This record gives sequence, C-alpha cells and structure tokens, in this order.
Amino acid sequence: MKTLSCVCLPDRESASVIKKISQNISRECRSGNALKFIPHFTLRGDFKIPDKNISGLKEQIRRLSIGIKPFKLILNKYGFYPWRIIFLEIEKNDQLQKLHNWCLKIIEKYRTSWVPENYLNNNHFTGKQKEYSLKYGYHFCLEFFSPHFTIAGNDMTETAFQQIKEKLEKKRENIGVEVKQLAFFDRKMGNQIFFKTLLGKD
Repeated sequence: MKTLSCVCLPDRESASVIKKISQNISRECRSGNALKFIPHFTLRGDFKIPDKNISGLKEQIRRLSIGIKPFKLILNKYGFYPWRIIFLEIEKNDQLQKLHNWCLKIIEKYRTSWVPENYLNNNHFTGKQKEYSLKYGYHFCLEFFSPHFTIAGNDMTETAFQQIKEKLEKKRENIGVEVKQLAFFDRKMGNQIFFKTLLGKD
C-alpha cells in the first residue's frame, strides 16, 4: 500500500525562483514545512493505493500525459489560507482544469476509500466541498480545484502569519512557469518522487 499525491512540476528555472522565494519567506516567518517539498502544485492530494493497482495507474497516467502538451502559467500574486498557508496563486484555465479532472477520474479507479482525517475534521470545508471530501477523498477537487505553489507552511504563529500576510497582500511578482511533467510523491518516503512522466512524450 502506498500513500501518494499527484502534482505538476515546473521547469528548472522557475522552480529555482519559487524555491528562493519560499526560502526567504519561510525564514522570515520561521516556517519549515514548505521547504520539505520540491516546488510543485497539487492536482490531487493524498490518496492510498494498493500495490496491485500501481501498474494500472502508471499506465493510464502515462497515456494521458502523451496527449497533453507542456503549458505555461504566470504567477503574479500571493494568496493565503486561514490555516496559515502562504502561496503563489495560479490562475486557472480550461487546460489546467481538464488535466485536474482527468487525473481525478483516473486516480478514482485505483485508490482505496480512505479519506485523510484532516480533511474530514476541517471546519473550513462545508456543503458540497465537504461532500467531495467524502466521495473523492479530496476537498480541492472539480469546481473547488485550487492550484497554487505553497511557499510557507502552517507551522508558524498566527502573529507571524498576519504580519507576512499584510506585507505580501499587495506585492506582485511576474514569474513565468512552464509545466512539463506530472509526478507522484510518495508521502511516507519523505515526499520522494515515486514516478513521473513527461507531458507530450511517448
């Protein structure tokens, strides 16, 4: 049994820029969580998959990725979740939404019915979003898909969070990102890449 998450990886140059921003802001608010990951944005959060289903998942994801060309994104402003997460916003587009929907559908065929406890017990998710947490085991799916690059985690004080939020709310960036790879993190192995595939390549 594996616990995986499905992500997109940026090109090397923009990954370096995002990592530097994350290091600077994490240092300022004394946060270390975001630095445990390489720069990425999540298409589908944590799920459990039996070992016998992994080859099927890999094959379907590989087939999907062949038909998707690398695409570009612009990051220009910061966002904040109330549970003390700071991130660079990604403006959604049809291509990105479709990619999320397709990956969600594929993963749904192979995952177990497990739902992370922190999704079930989080009071920030109500109504239909709560229903999706139960049905898909993920709260940021379908119309609630919220792509972003996390740059500081929730391991900071509320005071530090509010201070950095005030500082960054009106700050603008201009970071061009090319997305070329889909990857799956192994969540129990230090978020190592379990497998990855290039977009538009056979």
